[in-house]
Amino acid sequence: MIRLMFITALTALTISACGGGGGGPADTDTPTPKPSSRASAVSGGEAATYILAESELPEGWRYATGEQYLGVPKLCGVTIEPPSLASVETQRYTKNFSGPFVIQYSFVSSDEKATTKRIDEFVAAAGTCTTYKPKKNVTVSVSQITDVQRVGEAFGAVREQDVARASNVQEIVVFRKGAVVTVLQSYSPATLADRAVLSQMAATIAAKQA
Repeated sequence: MIRLMFITALTALTISACGGGGGGPADTDTPTPKPSSRASAVSGGEAATYILAESELPEGWRYATGEQYLGVPKLCGVTIEPPSLASVETQRYTKNFSGPFVIQYSFVSSDEKATTKRIDEFVAAAGTCTTYKPKKNVTVSVSQITDVQRVGEAFGAVREQDVARASNVQEIVVFRKGAVVTVLQSYSPATLADRAVLSQMAATIAAKQA
């Protein structure tokens, strides 16, 4: 069984492989090893059932090869990854070799109560936080996204932009249904995925959890 190592990472805006101006992982056939400082979570299992099949993607989108992991974002002090992971799965989608890209992270937690609390904290932060410093010399501006379809029992969506590097931007959609949390992380060296694409992806994923 393949095991993926997951970390509570600083927002992908601060990682050289992520975000608008910083580019994204190369669309190659060689995945980059996933660093970790925490216990591993089993890849696949229930979480894999919520990953979009290529046939379920919006028109013109496909699976992207290569790197499938940017690091789970942290927003204004709130780590989006839920606690007590039972299983987790990721898949990266693209419109062409240069992007835009969307990575889907689906997590299944063995502690629904703790997960509910964590995602409620994210939703609160998404609605109130306007700036934060993931690193001493990095300031990120945050704005709430209101034109992505709301799904699940808890939902939050934000746009993050490096104040010093305006082209370094990403959009994050998070929703929870029961003990299942899904993150859609949109990034590109140029133009981000359309909000309508994120809405369609979120709605299709939520329907798989019915």
